[in-house]
Amino acid sequence: MSGKMTALLIQIAATLITLPVIVIVLSYLLQMIWSGRKRGMVKRSLDVSVPFFAAAIYFGVLEFLGLDILFWMIAVFLTSLGLLLFIHWRLFDEVDVKKSLLMAWRLHFLLYFGVYLGLLISEVIYTVMQ
Repeated sequence: MSGKMTALLIQIAATLITLPVIVIVLSYLLQMIWSGRKRGMVKRSLDVSVPFFAAAIYFGVLEFLGLDILFWMIAVFLTSLGLLLFIHWRLFDEVDVKKSLLMAWRLHFLLYFGVYLGLLISEVIYTVMQ
């Protein structure tokens, strides 16, 4: 691979890894400017950032460990959605797909945020140790 291609791939990977934090901040600021409703701005900002965290984790693990984890990310999401649907059905005797999907989405924000921080810290430690 040529030097220019490697530099371009490194820049793209660095952008994808830092993008989720930028998305959260920009989403929050845009909502503050355009929306009169202050309630729920943080939740909406975090909801918008979930796909960016997922992409950053996917590309970070692919770059750092060389593992393709897309199947596992989708499988864990669908399994947790199914589990939340089952719990919701057992507790309330009805299935509210929209509420369960939102709970799974926010649960995965917490999961992805923790994995993102762990991956970032481990990459920094690995780079410093080199």
